[in-house]
Amino acid sequence: MTYPQQPPPPNRPPRRSARGRAGPIALIVGGALLFVASVFVFTAWVVPGFLVADEDPAEARGAGARALATRIMTAFADQDENELRALACADAERPVAAAIQQASGVTAARVTGPVSEQEGLAKVGARISAGGDDIDLALVLDMAGGTWCWRSVEVPGVELRPPR
Repeated sequence: MTYPQQPPPPNRPPRRSARGRAGPIALIVGGALLFVASVFVFTAWVVPGFLVADEDPAEARGAGARALATRIMTAFADQDENELRALACADAERPVAAAIQQASGVTAARVTGPVSEQEGLAKVGARISAGGDDIDLALVLDMAGGTWCWRSVEVPGVELRPPR
C-alpha cells in the first residue's frame, strides 16, 4: 500500500541542513586553533628554551660548582694569585690563603673528580703539580649570596698553613 506524500505544514519554516549551521562554528573553532598554533610557533621561535624541560636544581648547582673548580685550577696553572683571591669566599678558611700564596710554584693544575655535595658545601677533586710532585686535593666550595665561592682546600694527610 502506498501513501501519498504530504506537503509540509504551512506555519513551519523549511528545514536547513546541519551543514549550514556548522559553517560559522567551524570557522570560529578553526580560527581559534590557528591563533593558538601561531602563538606556539612564534614563542618557540623567539624563546626556544621554553620547549626544554627545566634543569634539576641540584644538577645546576653541581655544574656551577664544577665551573668554579675549573676556574680555580686554571688560575693555579696560570699562577694568577689575583684571580684566585677573587674566587675565594670573603671569609675563606686559612688553607685557601696558604694555597694562593703557593700558586707561583704550581706548574700544572686540573680538576680530576666529580662534584659531591654534602651539608650545603660542594667538594671537587683536583690535582696540582708543584716542585716535581703531583698533589691530590679537594676544593671545598660554598654557595654564598647565590654564587659559588672557594671556601677551603683539603689535602689528604697534609695540614696547610700560610708560609712564614
